Amino acid sequence: RKSEEAIAKTQDDIEFVYGDEFSIKHDVCQLSTKDSGEKLAVAFAVAKSSLMMFYEFLLQQNIERNSYIPEQMANTGKITMTKKELSKEIGQIFLVMHEINLDSNIQDTPEEFWESDEYKDRYDKTMLYFEITKRLSLINNRLYMLQDLHIVLNEEIGNLHDVYLEWIIIWLIAVYLVVEFYDILVHEILAP
Repeated sequence: RKSEEAIAKTQDDIEFVYGDEFSIKHDVCQLSTKDSGEKLAVAFAVAKSSLMMFYEFLLQQNIERNSYIPEQMANTGKITMTKKELSKEIGQIFLVMHEINLDSNIQDTPEEFWESDEYKDRYDKTMLYFEITKRLSLINNRLYMLQDLHIVLNEEIGNLHDVYLEWIIIWLIAVYLVVEFYDILVHEILAP
């Protein structure tokens, strides 16, 4: 389900060195020990950052696919999407929102820290360095904006359909009145 192009764009390059105390800046992570727990703590955060890059890529695809809509509405006052196309776009947005907020573990603290939180501070610092919380919030805000756009479009398409049905009813009433007038004219007025 995940495209190769999306996966290729989710690489975080970070250099690892050893030093006296843990730090992370300018894409260099200085580990203070050679303990696998410290490496694992940093690896969890780096993996979450890569996953965020994947979701950012999916979001960008959605934005690019829909970027013409507001401009088209502003210029022509019309939308060219069918109800089916609109429903598919809304579905795509919900898929991304679902993956980010329900299927992924981005917001969860790894289970390894439940028993021993010796290196949890390294995990927290790395998460902060990659701005995971801010990025997640930004992604969700953009998804909500896309969702709002599609809700407005869906309502507009629904309104157009309602207007179309109203015109059909008006024409049917008009045809009925013409037929009735003709029937009255033939049978009542012109009848011998």
